[in-house]
Amino acid sequence: MRILFVTIAVCLLLSTSALADNPWEQTSEKLAAADCVRFEFITIVTSEVFETVDTLPGTALIAADGRYLVELGSDVFLDDGKHLYSYSEENEQVVIEPSAVGQGANEVTFVTQLEKYYKVAPYWKPLNEYSLRLRDSVEIDLPKHMNMSVDVGRNELDWLHFKDENDDRTKIDFLSQDCLDECDSTAFLPDFPETAEKVKLP
Repeated sequence: MRILFVTIAVCLLLSTSALADNPWEQTSEKLAAADCVRFEFITIVTSEVFETVDTLPGTALIAADGRYLVELGSDVFLDDGKHLYSYSEENEQVVIEPSAVGQGANEVTFVTQLEKYYKVAPYWKPLNEYSLRLRDSVEIDLPKHMNMSVDVGRNELDWLHFKDENDDRTKIDFLSQDCLDECDSTAFLPDFPETAEKVKLP
């Protein structure tokens, strides 16, 4: 019986220690404290229906106030707080819509606010991987479930894995993460080729 109690005590101590050293907490704190976060990443989309794997490199600059600049391959997505610009180099076109800033997170900005929109639960092994479940109160269109890994040495996002609206397996590999104390507002100024067709939506 004494051995049983000792074993239970050791397990509880190990569990408490693992939670205390939870790398996600430190990563989340870094993201929340930043005025801007710059990511470099690779998006890998696997379609079982079409048996294809598409890989796109990208960068993202996300401000705490909701503005963002995303470059995905040759396409650019910019929300300057007034308008959302979607630029397609292939179509030589810029689609201009009302800004989404102030309407909650979206498919871009939620990355810096995961704790707000998801219940984050650690897997026991490995300790740097987590299960994310969308909170019941969230009404915006985000993945219902995701898996996440955190880089323990840097306390930064490592990867996110989820299924998109087409049920394709999507993985975002984060190559770098830079938390900035201050945003450069000039980064969110629209700067597209003059030759691009501009389509303004209501």
